[in-house]
Amino acid sequence: MRRNPPRYRDYLADMDEAAAVPGSGPGFVSTVVMKFSDGTWHAVWQGDELLGEFDGTRDQAIAWARSRAADRRFIYSEELGDLVPDDGSDTEFPGNPTGANA
Repeated sequence: MRRNPPRYRDYLADMDEAAAVPGSGPGFVSTVVMKFSDGTWHAVWQGDELLGEFDGTRDQAIAWARSRAADRRFIYSEELGDLVPDDGSDTEFPGNPTGANA
């Protein structure tokens, strides 16, 4: 059974026309780590098509996503209820108040 990730807000909804986003479009590769409502963490590796998926703990999903070559990376912030950029460091970011990846 396929689970759907949480819905994310549309950043372009209030704009009259779409703005180009650096690191997006054909040929760019991204990783996204998100949390399903059942508590499972899910990572996707995507470019022009889906390149891979992984389910596991938060630590496992982040490690899997960071081990893939990507132009940009995002992690779901439980605090904000949205995606935040992952700079690859283990420093504190929203949704990870202790700075640990647990």
